[in-house]
Amino acid sequence: MRRQWVATLLLVAILLWSATPAFAFKLPFHTSRGDYTFPTAGPFHDLDIHLTWQEVSKPPAGLGYYAMFAFYFQNKTVGYTGLQWDNEGKKAIFSIWDASGSAGSAVPEGQCKRFGHEGSGAQCIVPYEWQQGREYLLKIRPVGRTAGGEQWQSLIRELTTGRESVIGTLTIQDSGGYVGYGHLSGKGVSVLEYYGSAHLDACSSLPVVVLSWRGPFANDRQLRAKGVSLSYSQRESCTNSNLLSPGRGQMEQRAGGETQRLTPNRQQVEWPQILMLQ
Repeated sequence: MRRQWVATLLLVAILLWSATPAFAFKLPFHTSRGDYTFPTAGPFHDLDIHLTWQEVSKPPAGLGYYAMFAFYFQNKTVGYTGLQWDNEGKKAIFSIWDASGSAGSAVPEGQCKRFGHEGSGAQCIVPYEWQQGREYLLKIRPVGRTAGGEQWQSLIRELTTGRESVIGTLTIQDSGGYVGYGHLSGKGVSVLEYYGSAHLDACSSLPVVVLSWRGPFANDRQLRAKGVSLSYSQRESCTNSNLLSPGRGQMEQRAGGETQRLTPNRQQVEWPQILMLQ
């Protein structure tokens, strides 16, 4: 009788083990990132970068894609701008975090709002029907001084049509002896992120996404980044992502499906300085 009871318990354990996914995937997940450096440390009064979604498909339920460009102010506070696609549709986004020790220092304007997840700050998210294969320019710039602060704006331009839209305007309060947060430092980061609430049981379950970046540029395109460091997320065991620099001032991010990692982690790519006016 005891042997039968033990065998039953063993059978139940085997069934439970076989029904439990061997892979637990946590979102959000930054598959890869390109860290840009400029010939000088700044400060810069604006930054812009070009983005093209080369390959992408409609995201499954609970999953979203985010092509993100991060920038840094002189007081070391970070902001992001970029394009997203999830079950609510396609969007453009612009965020600035609160300065360290200054809760509420990022103030939303218009349709923008405060946020309190993954830190706190102000954020603008607007519907934006970007198209696969088209190149978009994302720009960050100051637009005016306020009492005790400075207004910053992110805009997007579709290069095929020339159509330009403002994603949003945020006011940042004076911090650390700077007007606002100061101007922008000589670095930036491009990230390909999957986010949402989906439960994935394998790395290959991630849909294929391919992004192309060009730039970034500073000070009304007088200066371009001098190079990029290519790296991958170390948080997860997934290795189906790859980064490469196909040309001067260009970077490609590929992830999902059966993507093979061909470029080694932390590869440094140097680009000769060149002014590109278009």
